[in-house]
Amino acid sequence: MLPAGSYVIPGPQTAGSGVNYTAVLPGHYDEDQFNTNIDVNVGQADRLSIKFFFSNANQDLPFSGASVPGFPALRDFDNRNLAIAQTHIFSPQAVNQLRAGFSRIASRSAAPSPLTDQSVGITRVNDPEERSLPHIQILGALQIGNAANDKNQTTNDNWYLSDTVSLSRGRHSLRFGAEIFRNQFVNNPENTDGSTLFLSFPDFLLGLPAGPAGAGGNGTPLSNVYLAQVSAVIPNSDLRSAAAHFFMVDDWKVSETLTINLGFRLEANGQQSEAQGEVANFSPQFYVPPPRGGFTNPATSGFVLPDNYKGPAPDGYPRTNSMLVNDAFQLHPEPRLGIAWRPSSARDIVIRSGYGMYANRVSFFGSSVDFAFNQPFQYGWNLVGAANAASSLQHPFPILPLPSAFPYYPGLAGPPYTGDRVPILVVATDPDFKDATIQHYGLETQYQHESYLFSD
Repeated sequence: MLPAGSYVIPGPQTAGSGVNYTAVLPGHYDEDQFNTNIDVNVGQADRLSIKFFFSNANQDLPFSGASVPGFPALRDFDNRNLAIAQTHIFSPQAVNQLRAGFSRIASRSAAPSPLTDQSVGITRVNDPEERSLPHIQILGALQIGNAANDKNQTTNDNWYLSDTVSLSRGRHSLRFGAEIFRNQFVNNPENTDGSTLFLSFPDFLLGLPAGPAGAGGNGTPLSNVYLAQVSAVIPNSDLRSAAAHFFMVDDWKVSETLTINLGFRLEANGQQSEAQGEVANFSPQFYVPPPRGGFTNPATSGFVLPDNYKGPAPDGYPRTNSMLVNDAFQLHPEPRLGIAWRPSSARDIVIRSGYGMYANRVSFFGSSVDFAFNQPFQYGWNLVGAANAASSLQHPFPILPLPSAFPYYPGLAGPPYTGDRVPILVVATDPDFKDATIQHYGLETQYQHESYLFSD
């Protein structure tokens, strides 16, 4: 029962199985924002532009991970954007533009539900902390407890600096310059409450482990708790990356009917690293399969630490560079060519063609965020079906190491996989990873029917 006197599971409002209730609660959203634009002529040859945007938003969600009242989520979002541009005119044929920018997107989520594991009879072996009720999903009926992303905190900061010089020389319009990117992503996901899945409402009501009824089981080879997922600690990832790009472009007006665009871009993309080195990758070259019924030792589990990690580690534990891939700084030469041609003196037909290469720089979410969930900085279970046979509603989760035990260096179990000897989930990036490169080319004919009508 909730403190207000209502029950977690509402009484049926319609006859029949499945979702037989309706619950309505108001949600709240509030946002404060402002923006400022400043444009100043600093002398006859210089112009300064500054733009700033500020936003704070709050959300009160009565329903987030749960489909019944009692498990709200409170979320705060902060957004800051600053853009500065300074333009200097050397002459009518030479202009320089310097740009700088900063953006921050920060979020915080909380789950203030009063229900805890202990208040409903759920116990966790070797875990004395008072924890919130895990997320419980009952297929075809309802969901109880907050979602995993209802307790987290993230901050994403991005810095940008560029300088571009534009020159006009006869038939040539030249632009060249450089860009520098700096990115930081701080992520604190809270998944220690865990989550469970029941295939039916009778399974939830019974909530027994697999095994003979006389031994306290449900008389089947599967637990009534079909899935149990939980993490031992809260990762604290402070991810960083940087990149520098150089470019030059020439718009060459060869004649009145032909213009050629020649360009070249060189990208130097650094891969992501963690400020304290508290991430790990899996490299097959360091993995030695354990003997049947045995375990690997930590040095042969296949996990690799970055060389900027200064914490404790077993002797012989593999190390690599701070970015956990072999090519930490990747160079991408990218030529570009474009042509616009009017085949006759008539102005009604134009043929355009072009070719270019483009590198696709990897994002934090595409790579390093999940590295913090690898051993030895995280340890969790994702047990499904037969692997979760020992789980019950009273004891849904296996024994996990205490937070004080981290960094935690367990060995990997070999077959047979029974009980707590199960394969673990590994998040890995190929050590030979390369940024994707895209080649784009095209041919187009444009025809002007009238002064106001075009077709391609």
